[in-house]
Amino acid sequence: MIRLSDILMAKMLIVDDLEANVAVLEQMLREAGYVGVTSTRDPREVAELHRQNRYDLVLLDLQMPGLDGFQVMTALKEVEPDGFLPILVVTAEPNHKLRALRAGARDFLSKPFELAEVLARVHNLLEIRLLHRSETLLNVARLEKSEERFKFVARAVSDGIWDWNLLANTVWWNDGFLTAFGFAAAEIAPTVESWNGRIHPADRRWVAKSIQKAIESGADTWNAEYGFRHKDGSHTLVQNRGHIIRDPAGKAVRMVGGMRHVAA
Repeated sequence: MIRLSDILMAKMLIVDDLEANVAVLEQMLREAGYVGVTSTRDPREVAELHRQNRYDLVLLDLQMPGLDGFQVMTALKEVEPDGFLPILVVTAEPNHKLRALRAGARDFLSKPFELAEVLARVHNLLEIRLLHRSETLLNVARLEKSEERFKFVARAVSDGIWDWNLLANTVWWNDGFLTAFGFAAAEIAPTVESWNGRIHPADRRWVAKSIQKAIESGADTWNAEYGFRHKDGSHTLVQNRGHIIRDPAGKAVRMVGGMRHVAA
């Protein structure tokens, strides 16, 4: 359980070259009770600041001189390549959202700022970040030691592996997940929607129900075989297996797994 006090004490970094934007966000957050708010107007400092402080949330403007927000996200990935990058993108350009998701953003704030939206999105992402950190400490070590986990990944890696954060509803997958089905490594953004959109229409409903049933039943694993569409439009029967990770209260917070071809 993440306490409100933990959220209010979380470390945040505001990154924006405009002093007025920084001042507005700082005021909103501090008046809401957040005590760990810092800022920088120099995007070149962000990666090193995160290396030193491991922020729980980075509020990142996309359009800045010298180093834009996309370049900052690339630098942050080098600092925390395997972690949950806590990036809340600030943008007035809706067309930047898909690119930002591909670059690692978790959510968006629109300009001009609205107090209710700022506080809601900041609170939600901080809760996810802190849960992710807690889940990592309590569950991942146990999972990585599991012989079954290692055998499972070894079987799956030939086609592709995936990692689904159920709290944020975000997905990561390796390049093999796409190339096995005819796509270039970065051709499809890793989202739940793009994954579901490639499931054969006749299978989508029961696949979704089977995942929900596994989560609600308290199971540790989920397995299914269904049709999956290649880039050329053809469908292949695939086997998808997932391991369900739960928090100490038993709530499903994450699924990791792999998918492989069964037959054409």
